[in-house]
Amino acid sequence: MSGKLRSIVLATGTEIGKTYVSSALLRRARSRGLSVCAVKPVMSGFSDAALEASDAGQLAAACGDAASAQTLPRYCRFSFEEALAPNVAARRAGVEVRFDDLVDFVRRAFAADADFSLAEGAGGVLSPVTDTHLNVDLATALNLPVVMATANYLGAVTHTLTALEACERRGARVAALAVSRPSAAYGAPEEIADELRRWSDIPAACFPHAPADDPAEGPAEGPSAAAADLIIERLSGLSACAP
Repeated sequence: MSGKLRSIVLATGTEIGKTYVSSALLRRARSRGLSVCAVKPVMSGFSDAALEASDAGQLAAACGDAASAQTLPRYCRFSFEEALAPNVAARRAGVEVRFDDLVDFVRRAFAADADFSLAEGAGGVLSPVTDTHLNVDLATALNLPVVMATANYLGAVTHTLTALEACERRGARVAALAVSRPSAAYGAPEEIADELRRWSDIPAACFPHAPADDPAEGPAEGPSAAAADLIIERLSGLSACAP
């Protein structure tokens, strides 16, 4: 594997499985002997009482770190209690979130020069992260290849293809699709992955975790590990081709 691997995990919508996919990638990278770094620049729906279960708390655990009030600032720049779009939650909390602050936060974290550095967006690819910018703008501003999380539900094909087209129009390169299964209400990832392959040549990796799985304990072995390997190798290939 040549070069340092960098990526941002975005999604077709909210509650699609970004954090499970991110955690699986981080755990698998560690099992392969890579040093890792992860950040969630902004998150909403956060509670101090459930810090470990928060997205940033799960990323910390996947990095082998303890999730605590002391470590949280390393993983998340802004957190808000209301489960709203981050820009709306920030506005209601009376907090100004500037896009440049989010970009600088990711850059500082990635400057640690881990073998594998990952940022995770908040909500869907075209969801606002500030009053001026969307999730996809983080990918373009930081020049990060996108891992696009999706799932098997009615409407997933159009949502996924729309997300891919939005990334292309805004200059964000999608490295891979990560098809998750957030709950038992969703269909098998393999079915929608096969359908998406009819419409896109972007590699699709399936993360068929059981709904009862704890995302913070994402497996380093098994089907999700194989999916993580596919994405890591894809990112490695893109890194090798980068100027």
